[in-house]
Amino acid sequence: MPKFIYTAKSGPGQTLQSEIEADSEQSAINILLSLGYFPISVQQQNVYLNKQKTYIRKVSRKDITLFTRQLSSLIESGVNILNSLQIVTDQTTNKYLKAILSDVAAKVKDGKPLSESLAAHEQVFSNLYTSIIHSGEASGNLEKVVKGLADYYEKDEEFRSSLKASLIYPLFISIIGVLTVAVLMGFVIPKLVDMFEDLGQSLPLTTRILISISGFIQNYWWAIFALVFFTVFSVSRMIKTPYGKIAFDKFQLKLPVIGEIVLKSEISRLTRTLSLLISSGLSIVSSLNVGISIVRNQVIKNDLEMFKEKITQGSSL
Repeated sequence: MPKFIYTAKSGPGQTLQSEIEADSEQSAINILLSLGYFPISVQQQNVYLNKQKTYIRKVSRKDITLFTRQLSSLIESGVNILNSLQIVTDQTTNKYLKAILSDVAAKVKDGKPLSESLAAHEQVFSNLYTSIIHSGEASGNLEKVVKGLADYYEKDEEFRSSLKASLIYPLFISIIGVLTVAVLMGFVIPKLVDMFEDLGQSLPLTTRILISISGFIQNYWWAIFALVFFTVFSVSRMIKTPYGKIAFDKFQLKLPVIGEIVLKSEISRLTRTLSLLISSGLSIVSSLNVGISIVRNQVIKNDLEMFKEKITQGSSL
């Protein structure tokens, strides 16, 4: 029998959102009316959940961080899971996240664990997130685990912000440098060529090379643009293949400054994740399984898979 997600009035100023089983949409409405509810909206669950997939891009990491902190504060204050979810849902300003949390609350109300309810929206709540919630439920220490998860997401948000801030200035300088050289080569130097010719003297080799490059840019700018476009397109296609991804990630790690930033940021995120997972009660192998999934660089990921195999065979971390 299909399930329907409904929003209904149960009294003055009281609104319910949950799910109900019925043969059809009209049957669901009739059941709600017989229960004394006034239906506002009734949607079949599979249609409702398909609609949620369009919400994924609208839910930011900051939204998830705020939700986790609010949930942690409520649980820590002694409010049960269902009431905590309903309170946070009411206070959520992001309408897309609100719809997802309403579905999570409906599942919890029907008796499903919080981790399973969140896992139904895996595009929003990652494997890391649901694994930690599950470990808290299994150990009976959900309050501590959710608090640790909130701390983790806040620190990760701070780390991302500081990393972006540290990269913005060099990127800005690089763009200005490229634009300056392009303007000099394309517009300034050609205007000086006539002056050099009027001097009637042989020009230094470096000056002649500069003039030649400038002339090439003026005559074949379209070819340069096409080459840049083709290179970017080819690299973007290449990194979508397993071999291309490894080659690109290996190249990243060998770059003078960027390689060091990539390596340290990956190790930083991994160690903070392992710390959270192990303190939540997961074994080192289970923690590595989840931790490896958050690593983006395929070269580092492959090394970690090798480490995990050795640990499984009895080696120490």
